[in-house]
Amino acid sequence: REGYKNFDNLLKTFSENLSKLKDVYIVCFGGSNFSKKEIKKIRDLKLDFSKIIYVEGNDELISLFYQNARLFVYPSKYEGFGLPILESFTNECPVICSNTSSFPEVGGDAVSYFDPYKTDSIFESIYKTFYSDSFRKELILKGQSRNKLFTWKKTALDHLNLYKC
Repeated sequence: REGYKNFDNLLKTFSENLSKLKDVYIVCFGGSNFSKKEIKKIRDLKLDFSKIIYVEGNDELISLFYQNARLFVYPSKYEGFGLPILESFTNECPVICSNTSSFPEVGGDAVSYFDPYKTDSIFESIYKTFYSDSFRKELILKGQSRNKLFTWKKTALDHLNLYKC
């Protein structure tokens, strides 16, 4: 969650919009429990620890979280690909993420994008996706369609064709 993962800006976004995001919880899955630095940041921003949860588990558990989440937020400034976006699509969870790196290539028009450096941009995507059922449904349908472009079979065939050239 440090550095390029942009957890700090996600926390700042919540701190700046406490009254508007009062129904929203942050669930951080995997990695490691909150560091002393992250705990200090949460305290300094006067965020409610009961609304910021750390969970670890296996693939089955993360699938359950995706399936029951209102949305998946991927605030990272850089990633090599974006597998969690596809995992979200698979589990019919709407995605909001940074407009940087490989994310637009993976997410296409099935994602609500934000500028990871601007907390107001992050907030707008969270708010619209969390509170608009019609927008959430639209993202879910687009995600299901987009996900079909990224199958393991298609990946294997693309690689095979690359080697044939």
